[in-house]
Amino acid sequence: METPKLKLAVEELEMDHLMLQIQNGRMLGDLSQTETEKLKSYAIKKFRTLCGEIPMAPGFPMIQGGSVYLMDKWIKDPSDKEDEMKTCEGESSKSGGADDA
Repeated sequence: METPKLKLAVEELEMDHLMLQIQNGRMLGDLSQTETEKLKSYAIKKFRTLCGEIPMAPGFPMIQGGSVYLMDKWIKDPSDKEDEMKTCEGESSKSGGADDA
């Protein structure tokens, strides 16, 4: 009868062995369906575990969809809203490029 720790250790060794084979030239297309599913499942579990171990930095918002991190501030991606394309009072619709000089 396997204990949970023993089962986890065996899974770790199997995945380490499989990843070593891939690093040494085994093609992903050569993996069996079972090996592919095990590797996918292992990667998902490992990713979730590692995400839970990463500490959250106070004062920094989590990355959200529809945003880009640029240097020290978050900038929302431009949207297709028509009202954002209108010029405000006092603005010019000219580009101000070299042809306008």
